[in-house]
Amino acid sequence: MTRRTAMRLLCLILLSANIVVAQSRQPTRKDIPEIAKAAKEAIVTIVMANDDKPIALGTGFLVRPDGVIVTNYHVIATGNVAVVKFADGTISPVDGVLAAEKVRDLAVIKIHGRTFPTLTLGNSEQIQVGEEVVAIGNPLGLELTVSNGILSAVRTAENEGGKFLQITAPISHGSSGGPLFNMTGQVIGVTSMYFEGGENLNFAIPINDAKALLQKQSANLQPLPNEVPRNVTSKAAPRENPQTAPRETPKESHVEAAPSQEHACREQAANVTVNKRTSYFPDEPRIEFKNYYDPQSDKCYVESGFYWDNGKKYPPNKTSTGLVTIENAFSEGEIYAYILLGPNSTILGCQVSLPQVSSSPQYCNSKEQFAELVFRNFRILPPTPPNTKVSASLPYSNSASEVQIVEDLKYCHENPNNSLQMAGSTSVISCKDATAVIEKERFKPCESGKQSKVMKKMCKDLLDAAKEYRAR
Repeated sequence: MTRRTAMRLLCLILLSANIVVAQSRQPTRKDIPEIAKAAKEAIVTIVMANDDKPIALGTGFLVRPDGVIVTNYHVIATGNVAVVKFADGTISPVDGVLAAEKVRDLAVIKIHGRTFPTLTLGNSEQIQVGEEVVAIGNPLGLELTVSNGILSAVRTAENEGGKFLQITAPISHGSSGGPLFNMTGQVIGVTSMYFEGGENLNFAIPINDAKALLQKQSANLQPLPNEVPRNVTSKAAPRENPQTAPRETPKESHVEAAPSQEHACREQAANVTVNKRTSYFPDEPRIEFKNYYDPQSDKCYVESGFYWDNGKKYPPNKTSTGLVTIENAFSEGEIYAYILLGPNSTILGCQVSLPQVSSSPQYCNSKEQFAELVFRNFRILPPTPPNTKVSASLPYSNSASEVQIVEDLKYCHENPNNSLQMAGSTSVISCKDATAVIEKERFKPCESGKQSKVMKKMCKDLLDAAKEYRAR
């Protein structure tokens, strides 16, 4: 054997050995329960609050033992205080922000500690369409919810800063900021959004973007986006006593936070209603809820309705068929109003307190009066009654457009025994009375002879309806 041949054989042996070693170092495939079990201690719920009032929640995950957490920017964009909650119930305050990219919707935050478990970050450039994925998050506060699916596409959105991973693994409100795993248990994305009404249209930000942000993190902690800077004083003015000085809130905070807080309000309203049914009503009543977010007071008003087909016993010896309460979903237990319904639509109790004023409560003796007070004070509209349409022109028919007038007249002409509900109100008016109102306020233009085609049609409908009602 020549020396050259021997060297070639040696190189082949060494190359084969390296290939075997490299193959042995490839991460092994895991099943879903194994991935979930290994990850649960490093995934946290992030709760945002304005002072002591929770307003939103999301998900995050630890990437360093000293308390470095990756999440979405929009998770921390509302509120001036943040805490993280671990699966075992441990709560830790957020010290500050290490890095953030609003356009890319990524943030790196920090909590105090040195021995936290962490997740392994993978390489999102190596994933392939069709590959299986696993998402873990906290939708509606339901901690460590696991879902799976596939990577269905990789999309690019320039106005959103880059690529997105389109996945079929279901995610919901509260899951934002959670880890997306490949089947070796490595994080390949940060779940970020889904489309309501879009079947399996869910998206995650590639983990390589988060890894790049980790490299840019500041040496000094920054405040949360809406946090009031601490220890800031003016040379021209004396330092105010923190016990007596009013807390200032950035003027734009409500404007920027409105969509997120409306989402948070809907989530928390559902959460409150379900929790009340589970906690207080084990006999499983039928439930309904509606909500309204008030940006001025930063309150989430939720109307929770519980109804029992066979009745529910209440002391002293009363049977209720339903209970409706109004409360602030961001501060459970802060109840403003209630109505307790008895058999045959009787009222066992009804009371409404004004949310912004310390005054005596208002009492009511009917469901209609309760609904009117609730709308007036909390802007929560009741469902439209049967055989009723929300009016397009009332109560301001004299300023309504021709098309709006025609719409209401056509409805009443086709359904003369039905009613119209005043727009933005609980008041209902019969079609007969509604037509009379419209006739009184809009009949004069019909006499002028100068009408558009739409107006001529409106006048004909109006005259036909008026004649029909007079004949009755």
